Amino acid sequence: MRARLPRRPARADPGRRGAERQRPPSRVLLAGSFSIDNPDRPVTTAGDLLACEVAAHWLDGAGIAHDVALAPPFQGGVDWRAVEPSDYSHVVWVCGPVGQGRKQTAFRDRFRGSTLVGLDVTMLDDLEPWNPFDVLVERDSVRAQRPDISLLADERHPPVVGLCLIHRQRHYARARHDAVQAAFQRLIASRPMSVVAIDTVIDSGSPGRRSPGEVGALLARMDVVLTNRLHGLVLSLKHGVPAVAVDGVEGGAKVSRQAQALRWPVVLGVDSLTDERLAASFEYCLTPDAREKADAAGRQGRHAAARVEREFLAALGAAAPD
Repeated sequence: MRARLPRRPARADPGRRGAERQRPPSRVLLAGSFSIDNPDRPVTTAGDLLACEVAAHWLDGAGIAHDVALAPPFQGGVDWRAVEPSDYSHVVWVCGPVGQGRKQTAFRDRFRGSTLVGLDVTMLDDLEPWNPFDVLVERDSVRAQRPDISLLADERHPPVVGLCLIHRQRHYARARHDAVQAAFQRLIASRPMSVVAIDTVIDSGSPGRRSPGEVGALLARMDVVLTNRLHGLVLSLKHGVPAVAVDGVEGGAKVSRQAQALRWPVVLGVDSLTDERLAASFEYCLTPDAREKADAAGRQGRHAAARVEREFLAALGAAAPD
């Protein structure tokens, strides 16, 4: 059962607790789920952080000084437990659900001397008996619904990168796939990117892998694919998606030979693989030139593969259809 705070008298305007407390801000503290430690169960969403960015932008535009209360793993802000509450005329709780007995209670208690503002929040309880805010511009409550302010955030999207890795293959005695995967992970850690794991092994119980079409649909929507698989390379180029291909077999094997057959230049051997070469290949694959070359490789590859039909049927003593 949730602990309930003492009942407050009903107010004519549940968004304001009294005009006498409303004063121009001198310094504002922005807070939200990103301010509270939750080491065992992360709860902060992308929307929470984007809403905070929007609120900070609004304050900047109005010339109002502000800090952002951040808890690990987020960095660059202040610890709300260490700051002096009297330094802030207004404290704004941004985004997320607000209800009685939730973790925001201790936060609100510490800043009772400030004007408490709820911005872009969902109020879980009826406002008449309970509203902890002096000023409330809610996202939704029993009295109002507003669009979530994360709609206004200026997002900078990193590239969407497919990670298509090979499983262990015992028939290659000189394979060093672990070294390749470690290099990929260092690259991923070194710069912003949205990584999508893509497995070409068909598994009827795994969405995204239940059919070749599902695998192809994922690869086709990537900006770049990192792969040490032959079909990770082939199916990426089939859809015109640049691939950073790394041959994990010492001396080169089928991945290198397929890249040569497709005339695709971005293939690295594990023998000479360095973080610098991998990063340079990745950056190149983000360019329009790489996208054009990938499209050309796919088209030329399909044209060359069509000749295999004639060779195959000729080997069987049959003629290819006109």
